[in-house]
Amino acid sequence: MEKNQMMDMHVEMGLDSVSLDPLFEEAARIIVTMRSGFASLIQRRLSIGYDRAVRIMDQLEKAGIVGEAQGCKPREVKIQDENSLENLLVALNNPKS
Repeated sequence: MEKNQMMDMHVEMGLDSVSLDPLFEEAARIIVTMRSGFASLIQRRLSIGYDRAVRIMDQLEKAGIVGEAQGCKPREVKIQDENSLENLLVALNNPKS
């Protein structure tokens, strides 16, 4: 996906870097690196509470990094590599570029 397409998608979803959790980027990197979409994974890795981890997972879903929740199954990780993730994070942080 091109940078402009990603920016348009995030504007449509109402996702901007101002409303993101301060640990959003770190959580995104953990999820993509580990290829596992569990809230408990970022909860343990970032030493945060479960409720905050779930909110971050919801933000990751809106950003297109993970898929929808499927009960107790892990969420699908949609970003295939760290380079694609970095492009998406740049697009989120610079929406007017």
